[in-house]
Amino acid sequence: MYTRVMRSIALFALSSLLASPQDSSRITLEQTAPFRALAEELSKKSGEKVLIDSGVEDKTLELRVRDAGFYQALDALCRAHGGVTYVKDEIGSLEGRGFAVRQGAWIEHPASYSGPYRVALHSLTRIKSTSEKGAHAWVRANLEVFWPPSLSVTRTSGSRLWECTAAVDREGRDVRPTDGAEEPDELVSVHTGAGYGNSLSHSIRLADFDIAGGLQRFEGKAVVEVARGVDVRVPLKAGTKVETPQGAVLVQSVNELRKGDDGSSWLISLKYEPRKPGKGRGREVFEHDARLDQKVDVFLSYSWEEDGQIEIKTWNETPRPKVLVLRARDEPMTIDIPFSFKNASFKAK
Repeated sequence: MYTRVMRSIALFALSSLLASPQDSSRITLEQTAPFRALAEELSKKSGEKVLIDSGVEDKTLELRVRDAGFYQALDALCRAHGGVTYVKDEIGSLEGRGFAVRQGAWIEHPASYSGPYRVALHSLTRIKSTSEKGAHAWVRANLEVFWPPSLSVTRTSGSRLWECTAAVDREGRDVRPTDGAEEPDELVSVHTGAGYGNSLSHSIRLADFDIAGGLQRFEGKAVVEVARGVDVRVPLKAGTKVETPQGAVLVQSVNELRKGDDGSSWLISLKYEPRKPGKGRGREVFEHDARLDQKVDVFLSYSWEEDGQIEIKTWNETPRPKVLVLRARDEPMTIDIPFSFKNASFKAK
């Protein structure tokens, strides 16, 4: 009874937080200190774990932020340093997956903040096409939404994902696409951003305009599913069952595939059993990233079968893995993350 009551209280508190993303705690940080000390202070004030790669220069900075959200404060810290970033610039690489501040030039993109979330406008892309259907031209506004490390965000099911409520170019023209306007079927849509770790990317189709002048006004929202992320340690011993927020993971077997000089490759068979039958498939309940023995990254992608089965193969030779760390999602909620940009433009390279 006590456990059920406490879980209900926790879920109510989580629902209140996620239903009102604008009402998250605000951060004030005004001090001069080494970069890592400032990052640690930001972690304490936000309750979020800010990881710093070892190669980052720990130089002394002056940071002044008042009543800021998590990403507003983090952006100010990265901007003050100038030589660090958390934005990924590659797609599909396992290396460096997950949220971390790493060495790299800080690039200032138009950004919109909503509570603990950040929406960045990365670029405007003008596309021209001539086909049997005629000549067409339009613009793609390439966006990316970021969320704090403690949260897990996925796209909502169905067509409702990103919505544009206002788009005005430098000349004052409404450049939202007209109803029924579509791109030619033979064209591959422009898409930007990795969409792994702590961000999702998307591009919104707009009517044709002079992108050199940018957008005088650009507003809308991202519609996503948000849940708390929970690390689940699964001891890799056949027959072990571990509870997760929405069900249980059963270890069926751990088999040696190929023996080598430095160890062996392994095949791990698991099964996910949802607590509520028919609700929550493995691919929806767990993040794509997992880790073996805190050392070997595993990318699960869409490997979960419909019946909850998954097989994980290690391609490098290692000792027998002992623990699998999964990132599980608690009960998700659908929320709106609004964005608003004014006078957003990009300089030609």
